[in-house]
Amino acid sequence: MISKLFAGLLAVTALAAAPMAHADAGALKNIQVVDCRTHDEAQEKKDTELTLKALEAMNAGGVDRAWRLLPELEAALARAPDVPSLPERCGDTIHIYDDDMMLLLAMTAYVTSTPELKNVSVVQHEALPYGSLGFIVGWLYYEKKDFGAAHRAYAKGRLNNPDDYVLVAEDSLALAHMHRSREALDLLDAFIAGHPDLEDDELAALQRKRGYTLIELDRNDEAEAAYKESLRLEPDNSTAKAELDYITQQRKSSQPAN
Repeated sequence: MISKLFAGLLAVTALAAAPMAHADAGALKNIQVVDCRTHDEAQEKKDTELTLKALEAMNAGGVDRAWRLLPELEAALARAPDVPSLPERCGDTIHIYDDDMMLLLAMTAYVTSTPELKNVSVVQHEALPYGSLGFIVGWLYYEKKDFGAAHRAYAKGRLNNPDDYVLVAEDSLALAHMHRSREALDLLDAFIAGHPDLEDDELAALQRKRGYTLIELDRNDEAEAAYKESLRLEPDNSTAKAELDYITQQRKSSQPAN
């Protein structure tokens, strides 16, 4: 499960904003370019290497092995900006900090087809690691049951990568454990509403988190609907089936004895 979750963590998705370019396949609907920002490329490279080291440690040894890296991880996360990673225009160059080839192709197509940008070039860099660092630090604290610290790390990660459904899903659990289920539900609902193109497995995962928070809020009918929607998207998911069984048992136990 950990390996599956980590597989896509280093990809940073550009924030959908003002319309600018359209990829032929429709994979990229909106691209926003921001003014040039200051980058310490040497430090960003070190932070990326640390992120990969932590992921390897988590896969190999779980929490305890990766926990030894926590001071370095927290220092790296503290360096993260409070804004998402977006294409940046620096003079006659647009820098893309994203591994997505579709974004590079869409940006290049836009530049070459726009006369006033005829002297502008596009350069692609590897994705910045700070969304992934937010997840790693949050996961470590969550596993140690320090849910407040987990939430703060997840929230920092979401600032850097607001389109990462895994960060939202995990942050909702941390909030629920802090008895902030209403806030967790609002977070999930807002993310789903703002991301209508989620893959089925992504939406199914978020619906299961909605079900969890709704149970915590004693809204079992709505929780049942969320888990059923999750099963519609992922018919064989054992977690959703188990939670539906739990809701059924709760209803039976609350019925008065004859």
